[in-house]
Amino acid sequence: MNISIFSIIFGIAIFIIVVKVFSSMTSFTNRRNKIIASYENGELDITMNEISSLDPKNKKDPLIMWILANIYFKQQQYILSMVTLQNIIDVDAFNQDIGEVEVREMLATIYEETGNIKKAMGEHDIIIALTEQDFNYLYKAGRVCYNHQEWAQAQKYFSLGMQQNDTNPEIAYLIADCYFRMHSYVAASQNIQKAIFLDGSNYLYYLLYGRVLFAEKDYKDSASKFELALSNCTDNDDIIRLKLFLANSLYELRDYSSAKKYYESVLESPDINSNEAIIDERYKYADTLLKEKQIEKAVNQWRLIKAIRNIYLDIDEKLKTYSKIISNPSFRLAIETDIVEYLETTMYKILMLNGYIVTDYTKKTDSLAFFITIKKFGSEGQSYRNTFILDTSGHPVRQSIIDDFIEYIKKNKSTHSYVMSIGGFDNRLDVDDRITLVEPERFEAVMEGVISFSN
Repeated sequence: MNISIFSIIFGIAIFIIVVKVFSSMTSFTNRRNKIIASYENGELDITMNEISSLDPKNKKDPLIMWILANIYFKQQQYILSMVTLQNIIDVDAFNQDIGEVEVREMLATIYEETGNIKKAMGEHDIIIALTEQDFNYLYKAGRVCYNHQEWAQAQKYFSLGMQQNDTNPEIAYLIADCYFRMHSYVAASQNIQKAIFLDGSNYLYYLLYGRVLFAEKDYKDSASKFELALSNCTDNDDIIRLKLFLANSLYELRDYSSAKKYYESVLESPDINSNEAIIDERYKYADTLLKEKQIEKAVNQWRLIKAIRNIYLDIDEKLKTYSKIISNPSFRLAIETDIVEYLETTMYKILMLNGYIVTDYTKKTDSLAFFITIKKFGSEGQSYRNTFILDTSGHPVRQSIIDDFIEYIKKNKSTHSYVMSIGGFDNRLDVDDRITLVEPERFEAVMEGVISFSN
């Protein structure tokens, strides 16, 4: 009898427990469904309130943790999201609703957003292994590294992606760009040529190819690639970049007139800010202006450079020299007039008035310098020859010009020899006592007709 009563009581207790457990499970299932519905409807505050009121053990449900991690992520509460995602990984709570790839993708994104690129790359490596080197995930990983200037790692991912899809021109371009930024120009050239072969219509590919060729000092071909890119470019910022790249190539080719045209179209535009990023182009532009004898414009560019950030040792000296030139009518006439015209209309007249005859003149091909031989008869009928350099380039005279001049002196058997230069002389000149250097101050007197080559 007692056993029978005990059995009944025990059975009732078990029934009550089962009912409570089932009821609890049913209650949680209903609440979880409610949480899922509110989350899918974008009602994040309601979802968070529902999760907060759950029993602690139910908060560890994998789907609840996944929803919670997503809400934290959307609210940019990255640390809380990262902790929740790590809890999912630690308990290996992956199923058909929660994929490991998706969890690790979100974790990688959080690492990227918080600047921990190495950990992000670690997650991407796991994802790539899980997906058996799927092209899309290789591309994503490469892009992450590329965007954070991790060129070697980006190149690794892109190259693996190229093995999966070797007809993708963008991947070839990105590989080439990574190699370019790592100064591996041969590999960069090979890959950018492949990109162009696969798609010859993208101006960015020609832009990069031009930069690779410029880095290899192939200025002629780099100029042609920049011209091709410029002819197809519609992006205003890239048009500006291309004009400056093209100008730099033309400058290195010593096509200063064409280089000046492109520099001018950008650097004289009111929409262009004066900043350090293009200070080297501004310096080269000033040099082309000087070579074109537009001295005042060159001086203005040097002043701009000095105001932005003077990283060039010769700016102060240039400003001093050329500010003086543009304020002096005699200097200005000599430097702004074509040198041949100046010789014929000004210099030779001065020489003739002082009893000299010009017997020879030779232009130094790579500068605005002339080697000139003059002859004068003395009071007793004797004659003697003098030779001089006339350099109106505005640049300091270089040693190479002096060395050529010495050969010219020997050839013309000169009695006295002089070097006259508006731009002065290089400090390292090695000149023997056969040659007299006429400083700019004395040159001014020569140009004003107060001249004597005999003393």
